Amino acid sequence: MFLLLLAAGAPHLLFGDLQEGLTLLGFVLVTLVTCSGLFEPAET
Repeated sequence: MFLLLLAAGAPHLLFGDLQEGLTLLGFVLVTLVTCSGLFEPAET
């Protein structure tokens, strides 16, 4: 799913609106960081 969103964001940057492409890729990155568990508290 994330690869599909990244693949959709790349043509937006190349051929479409720069602001829309950056917004899409920004939200994809936020979702990836959130789902990766990077900000979960460490288990002790």
